[in-house]
Amino acid sequence: MLLLLVVFYLIAGGFRRVLTLVESNPLAIIVASSLIAVEEALKSTRFVIAAAALNKDLRRSSALKVHFASLGIGIITPAFSGSLPTQAAMLGDALQVGPSEAMAIALSVTFFDSVVPAVVTAVASAFLMPYSLPLLLIAVGVIFAWALILGAPLVDRAGEWISRMARSDGLRDFIESESRKLRPYVFRVLRSSRAFAAMLAISISSYAIEGLSVFTFTRGSPFTFARDLVGLLMSYVGGNLPTPGGVGGVEYSLLLLLPREAVILWRMSYLLVGAASLTLFVDAIRRYVSYSRLLRAKSQEVSYG
Repeated sequence: MLLLLVVFYLIAGGFRRVLTLVESNPLAIIVASSLIAVEEALKSTRFVIAAAALNKDLRRSSALKVHFASLGIGIITPAFSGSLPTQAAMLGDALQVGPSEAMAIALSVTFFDSVVPAVVTAVASAFLMPYSLPLLLIAVGVIFAWALILGAPLVDRAGEWISRMARSDGLRDFIESESRKLRPYVFRVLRSSRAFAAMLAISISSYAIEGLSVFTFTRGSPFTFARDLVGLLMSYVGGNLPTPGGVGGVEYSLLLLLPREAVILWRMSYLLVGAASLTLFVDAIRRYVSYSRLLRAKSQEVSYG
């Protein structure tokens, strides 16, 4: 929170200016927050589609909880790092599946919110040099990381390394087995033409709606909207900065293309949705605990089997 206030202070040139902006635009903030909530709810349907690709039936209500809980936890953890494990734990508990399937569903959804923005950022960065260089490096890193995940046995090796720390043979075998199954499950989702097309269409639609939430503050022409949308996708990449919720990186990305007033107001609208999502924090913790018990039982089955 303190870091966010510092960032807002630097952007606006003083807290009085920030307060004046908020007091002058309450309706616009409500509209933008509503649009963000709608597009985030739309994004949650990708979990249902990814699960179906693995022949799992995930309720839409469960998908909503998974998405918004991970959003809330994401904004309070460095670079949204708490988002993915929260998704995996909640999905695993809801579907009663092993970590390989749960993580595969979560990764398949994350693929679109990381690779698509990274590609857009890499292209846009060419026109914003030298200021966009940090974002270009992050974007290339994101694309390279996905190339390793999908094209190299990196996950398998990581699983083997983690399994060495296990105290029992059963747990060691369980970790190695699950890590070997992760990539095939991810490929199974992403190689499904129906699932891939549906998740891509939903992602693009949600980005457009989220772009409208930015446009609420910038207003103008179709060109302005296109600029807002590119800035928004670049902020996804900037959010990889290792600060809570990517604070600093998100704002820097937006400032490359958007007016500073719009950056402050939109970011505040987004964080309001994220803060509201934290009401699911306790539910997420319960899911973590419940899923850890399930995994313990599964590992014991491997040990005794």
